[in-house]
Amino acid sequence: MFEKRLSLPVVVLSLLVILFVACFLRFYRLGVTPPGLYVDEAFFGDLAYCVLSTGRDFEGVSWPLVSHGHFTTILPLQFYPMVVSVFVFGFDVFAVRFVPAFLGVLIVLVTFLLARFLFNDFVALLSAFLVVVSPWHVVYSRIGFGNIMPMAFFFLLGLYFFLKGIYGNGKLMVLGAFCFGLTFFSYHLAHLFVSLFLFGLHFLFYNRASLNNGHRFYYLSVFVIVLFFASSLIASSTGKILMPVMASSIKILFDNLLGIVSSVFSFTEVWELPYLNFNPIYPLYLPLIVFGLFLLLWDRNSKSILFVFWISLAFVIGAFSSDIPGGAIRRAFTCAGPVLEIITAYAIYWMLFHYKTKRNVFCLLAVLISFSLFFSASNFAFHYFSHRPSISDEKFFMTPLQELFNYTESAKSQYKSVVFSSELASRRCAKYDSTLQQDVYYICSLGFEDYLRFYTKSCTIDAKYTFGDVDSYLQGDSVIYVTKDQGIPNIPSTKVFNYSNGEPAYWVYA
Repeated sequence: MFEKRLSLPVVVLSLLVILFVACFLRFYRLGVTPPGLYVDEAFFGDLAYCVLSTGRDFEGVSWPLVSHGHFTTILPLQFYPMVVSVFVFGFDVFAVRFVPAFLGVLIVLVTFLLARFLFNDFVALLSAFLVVVSPWHVVYSRIGFGNIMPMAFFFLLGLYFFLKGIYGNGKLMVLGAFCFGLTFFSYHLAHLFVSLFLFGLHFLFYNRASLNNGHRFYYLSVFVIVLFFASSLIASSTGKILMPVMASSIKILFDNLLGIVSSVFSFTEVWELPYLNFNPIYPLYLPLIVFGLFLLLWDRNSKSILFVFWISLAFVIGAFSSDIPGGAIRRAFTCAGPVLEIITAYAIYWMLFHYKTKRNVFCLLAVLISFSLFFSASNFAFHYFSHRPSISDEKFFMTPLQELFNYTESAKSQYKSVVFSSELASRRCAKYDSTLQQDVYYICSLGFEDYLRFYTKSCTIDAKYTFGDVDSYLQGDSVIYVTKDQGIPNIPSTKVFNYSNGEPAYWVYA
């Protein structure tokens, strides 16, 4: 939209510095912070390890295109990249979290390329920096979820190539379509969001593609996207499909939307990941985001409308596709990607660009912007480096589990079985819907088996590990009995595994 004004050496050097900071923030103590694994991380890691070590998934399917184990259909880009990571680094926490961290750095680079193409060098560099210190991006780049970062990366890369193809080499549209197609194999949410986004993209840029004589590549791109979309549905239809719980009422829909908007301007516990609960950072962006949206609407061209459409659709899809606020926020930011940061960077550039001609008006704004960015970056750095895991963090990430499983693994040969209290048993995350004739996602907590597989490095859980109640211990059998957060009255425990403050986490009786 504006001419590029920075020299190539300045751009390259600045980008390298930004990427270095991105790598540091995403890989710094990646294998030990947060303190332990979240249950979804353990599950994705287990699946990758089993495919790598046995060539089969949990249900015994050899090198599956999709995996139907656990509670849903797991798409290939959710676990095969992690298979490579486990092969290279070994089966540990770092390997599980490496892929999201690596893709997180690449997203910073693609954000730069997209913003540079649509705006200029200054906006591109500032957008990349803001993504580097963006709370949503740092959090999900350091958590071993197999779906969020792959979808965000391939969607962003697809958009960059597709727009480059429309405005230049039409062959790039096909490459963009290929990347869009990969999103359908990374997250089920892509079937809804990416499809609607591409529908809007058609109305905004079809005429431009025709002007550049690129209609042949355009229709080839459409064919590629439809082929990927259909293939992903066919592959998933052979098993259980993870269907997000849609907002069950208008009230929940608006509550979700309010939660998403609130999280943009106040980084609170609704993000569900307490170990990075530093707030505020986005509140300082509020006037810049609002002003940036106003400028984009004022321009009223295809590129500017694209950003307004993008962020609106992401928030609506996030609010519509979840029955709980945390899920809505996670899905909204998966779809939105770095759009907030690009809009913020554009607003800052516009004000600085007009500073010379309207000095009296923008002098104060420039000072406020500088203070805002400095405060945000300082606040981020302070909480990132000074934060120490709290007991709530340790409970959230089940910190003492590794010690517990090390103990049971070393002692189980001496006992008939290892019995975990029924309260530790996994609960299914799907229920059968008679109308849809299939299992549908249901809100619950995933369970102990995922951790058991991860920490014992076993695809098939040892038959000695079972779940039961205290009677399993009191019957007098030779067993190890494990219960959570409470002991058995009047019976001394064999071992207690504590949190860092000494509070008991697991009581063991043998």
